[in-house]
Amino acid sequence: IWVVLPGPQVIYLFDEQDMVLKKKFTFFVTFYDLERAIKEHFLSYYRVCKPPGTILLDQEIVQDDLDLLQKFLKSWHKISYDVAIEYPVDGHYAHILALARLQAQEAQRKSLGVARSLKRLLGLEDEPHVIDCFDISHKQGMHQVGACVRFVDGKPEKNKFRRFKIKTVDQIDDYACLREVVSRRYRDRSDLPDLILIDGGKGQLNAVKDLVPGVPFTSLAKREETVFSDLLPEGKKLNQQTHAGQLLIALRDYTHHFAISYHRQLETPVDDKEGGN
Repeated sequence: IWVVLPGPQVIYLFDEQDMVLKKKFTFFVTFYDLERAIKEHFLSYYRVCKPPGTILLDQEIVQDDLDLLQKFLKSWHKISYDVAIEYPVDGHYAHILALARLQAQEAQRKSLGVARSLKRLLGLEDEPHVIDCFDISHKQGMHQVGACVRFVDGKPEKNKFRRFKIKTVDQIDDYACLREVVSRRYRDRSDLPDLILIDGGKGQLNAVKDLVPGVPFTSLAKREETVFSDLLPEGKKLNQQTHAGQLLIALRDYTHHFAISYHRQLETPVDDKEGGN
């Protein structure tokens, strides 16, 4: 069951069995053309996953395209049964689709609530739905690397992850390394987030906060989980019981582990890649 919700556009994929719905995946729409986005994510998912006999969509697609999709799924997976892709407006399937919409709306409501909480916490002008986090890591003074992880409405968007070998800094200098990787990450100014989070304290924040005009920066220090920003220059201890606090900590920790994992790859010769995993 595929459900699309606006503001920001998100596609939710549900599995249904005996009227029990389970959310399997969340896809964040990166295309302005919604029908194209549905087909892109649909094909990407079912190239790997075997399709069920019936697939429900809550968005109409041109019939010729539906026929092609159905034939593709059957031939790609070499299955004997037919695959029906339907947009139900009444009956049993319509009732199931309505339940899926309700669950998707609740999931989105929770995500949007976190963005509102972060806006209040950090004193931002807009709600941050797209957040990038940076971390610098080194192994016994060697293999200095940087990492950037993107979360969209609280979920990792792995095709936007980036990893960096430090190229311009010879000594151990987290501030200089951060300046390098942040500058390299945003050479393309068409792919900016709503908020940039730095793993570190006031010093790390001050080193980079002026590099990307128009995008607010904040930093999160592990000691007492203290968050710093322009409006919180002396820091504020996070309430770890709130969704906003939990999200910032989860994103910081996720980025830290992503950076550490790059060290393992550098133990054997590999190409320098800035692309995401």
